[in-house]
Amino acid sequence: MASTVYFVLGLCFNEKRDEVLLMRKNRPAWCAGQFAAVGGKVEPNEIHANAMIREFKEEAGVDTSREDWNGYFMELVDDQYRYRMLFYRAFSNRIFREAKQMETETLHRFPITLLPHIPLIDSLRWIIPLALDPHMIPSVRVQESRSDWSK
Repeated sequence: MASTVYFVLGLCFNEKRDEVLLMRKNRPAWCAGQFAAVGGKVEPNEIHANAMIREFKEEAGVDTSREDWNGYFMELVDDQYRYRMLFYRAFSNRIFREAKQMETETLHRFPITLLPHIPLIDSLRWIIPLALDPHMIPSVRVQESRSDWSK
């Protein structure tokens, strides 16, 4: 059986929680032109929270810390291909304001009210409201988790 591949995805909101930072994807082909959270692949034996910090620095150019990110759930996306996505959220005007394009994919700041009218990756249509829910209690603590690449 193939190893499970882990991805971290971070949703950064302003502190008023009425705007979100998203990345316009140009690869892979299935999501080209759509907007997604900032993130990427967790390296072997990398702590998931550290992967989120690294990916945000690489893709948005902002230094963040574990205290900035709250890991709020894990979604098994497709058991056939064995990958999992770990979602994080941050509510920070500094991070939101300082983020800038670092790679070929562009960053955009959207008012939450416009999200129904832009081409989002389908799962973000329910993930963003969940991330904004003030009553949502993290169901999985992923800050100290490591990817087990031996399976």
